[in-house]
Amino acid sequence: MVCLETEARENLQIKEKFGHCLSYILPSTGNPVVHWPSYSKLYQQLCEGITLNNGTKIYWFDKKGKGNGYFLLPKSLSIAWIDDRRYWKWIFVELSGKKLEVAELIRVSWLDARGKIKEYMLSPGIVYEVLCHLLLKPGASGWHEPINFGLTFPDGKTYVNQESLECRPRDVWFTVKVGEFKVDDRHGCDSTKEYEFSMYNHGGHWKTEMILKGYEIRPKQSSCGC
Repeated sequence: MVCLETEARENLQIKEKFGHCLSYILPSTGNPVVHWPSYSKLYQQLCEGITLNNGTKIYWFDKKGKGNGYFLLPKSLSIAWIDDRRYWKWIFVELSGKKLEVAELIRVSWLDARGKIKEYMLSPGIVYEVLCHLLLKPGASGWHEPINFGLTFPDGKTYVNQESLECRPRDVWFTVKVGEFKVDDRHGCDSTKEYEFSMYNHGGHWKTEMILKGYEIRPKQSSCGC
């Protein structure tokens, strides 16, 4: 029993060494245990990225930014009309050797795609930026009016960045910066605060042929992977 308790305590210390609150984050990988034969192997796994919540999120430890990073795929978001096949459909795309399930917009007038992340999942004292990853297909239309990209802070304040996507190149992935924020220096793993990010346009005109890959939440001084 003593040996098992010692091993559990050492495992917890190993997790916390390479990322904030990992003992809370890693159980949501969908696997009972994240295996590592050595510190270097664990570090490599965390830098390469670990799938969370049945493949709807990706976690990685950002080497340059020295903090937790995340990619929230569309299955983890709240998207208006996502279950109506007249407006959206699910497709798979291959990026960096991985197959990812993303959301393809057919046509919609009420565009609204929102995500949230708990403060405890983020590293304290780090400045984060939120990026929305999009692709406009060759026949995309209705993007001349500005799209709102919003970031809501735990205190309820919201920052909104407006951007027209009409001049963006077609059939090429691009990012739009939603905003940035600094995480509390002293927050703990029991923090219930959260940040919300959104992309929306509730105008009456139709917007067509866009693919939403998701939201990236990463340290501002990011290495974009190890």
